[in-house]
Amino acid sequence: MQIWNKMRVSSFFIFDKENWFRRWCTEIKDNNTFNNFIMVAIIVSSILLVFQTPDLDPNSNTSVVLGYLDQVFTIVFICEMLIKMISMCVIISNDRIQGAYLTVGWNQLDFVIVMVAIVDWYITQSGVIEGGAGLSALKALRALRALRPLRTISRAEGLKLIVDALLRAIPALGNVIMVSGLFIFIFSIISINMFKGLLYKCNLPMDMS
Repeated sequence: MQIWNKMRVSSFFIFDKENWFRRWCTEIKDNNTFNNFIMVAIIVSSILLVFQTPDLDPNSNTSVVLGYLDQVFTIVFICEMLIKMISMCVIISNDRIQGAYLTVGWNQLDFVIVMVAIVDWYITQSGVIEGGAGLSALKALRALRALRPLRTISRAEGLKLIVDALLRAIPALGNVIMVSGLFIFIFSIISINMFKGLLYKCNLPMDMS
């Protein structure tokens, strides 16, 4: 029972609620300047993805600079994730107001994107892509970097409301699509019976001169 209570109140089994480092991480997590910096980092790193084209020479100065910048942003995102995990706990939390990090859907999305960035970093540094082992799977995994712009949604309350509303509207949209398709089907049957044989040829004169 004591171990379970420790799991609920401690982050990584080390940082309890009164730990100075965990309180410092909580202050950083709730700081508007820090959140704005992360937002800018996400936007800039997403823009840089546009320049990382498949035909870019890996030995060019542009590729080298983009590689270093990508590593810097990856480190920033890892630090942000660790700060939140220490502040909120990872999976189990006894805080009734704020749940653990991985119990929030938007944080799960951030976690997956950061993990993809870490794997991409490993692939780039180890040269696995050039080795050819599991080439297709690794390239497909690297393509998941395109999900990085979605991280901006979790930091903008207005965008989160829009996305949540769209997700809740999906079941109703299915019914709308079915009704619309039914009406289109009815009108197509009526049109075939009313206009069949009338619109199959052109009545323009042969000599347009």
